[in-house]
Amino acid sequence: YIDDNCLLLMDSMKSSMKGSLLVHKASVGTGPLVGEIAKLLGASSTSVVLASEMTVPIQVEKGRVHHQNLKLTVNGFAVTTNGSVGFDGSVAIVADVPVPANLLFKNNPRLMQALSNKSIKVPIAGTLTKPAIDFKAFEGAIATLVRDAGKDVAADLIKGGLEKLLPTKKK
Repeated sequence: YIDDNCLLLMDSMKSSMKGSLLVHKASVGTGPLVGEIAKLLGASSTSVVLASEMTVPIQVEKGRVHHQNLKLTVNGFAVTTNGSVGFDGSVAIVADVPVPANLLFKNNPRLMQALSNKSIKVPIAGTLTKPAIDFKAFEGAIATLVRDAGKDVAADLIKGGLEKLLPTKKK
């Protein structure tokens, strides 16, 4: 659906458009961008499926196609992206990626449980053919989540220990 449209054939950088992309059902091939996201999730091969019956707000301005809440499944992991792709192929996207706790923390079941169903925002720059994930931002987000989850796990352990030590009042 197109809500607003101004195409300038002589200068496409000044063109603008606003609307929604309605996806009933689609599957897509794996490109370099999705391949990089798959690597973050610990996958060597990749299968990608777009969410069915999804409406993605899109906007074209200043030579870029912007999108919001594009939902896809990469090897069983739900990923949501927001951002833009330039007419020149440059990307400025943030992927909301689930923490692969089963891969990173398989030796620590409490931490793995605390991190399950958590996600982090991963900035992706570069181009469609050579995407560049901001690994510092990824590692920083993981560290923050682990620190917060560690506090929760420690609090639960302390609470459980105190409950064993202190008698509870029975009514």
